[in-house]
Amino acid sequence: MITPSKHTDIRYSVLFLSNRIISYLKRENIIKVDDLFDMLIADLGNKVKNNVNETLLFLYAFNKIEYIKELDAISLIEKENNEN
Repeated sequence: MITPSKHTDIRYSVLFLSNRIISYLKRENIIKVDDLFDMLIADLGNKVKNNVNETLLFLYAFNKIEYIKELDAISLIEKENNEN
């Protein structure tokens, strides 16, 4: 669910989690998927588990992250300033 309903806690929405994941990746460049789950759970609590996979799919679909199979990790795709 991308857009939260009036009953949704915004901290568990795909958009909020996307922002949080991008922030982590800007600091650390590459994060193992398990470590990312642990970071999000530590910051936001156990309920975050329900939307992490959807959030990663959302970011991947919009070409914001790439999956590194050998490391089971994700990294942020940096675009040059000249690209639109």
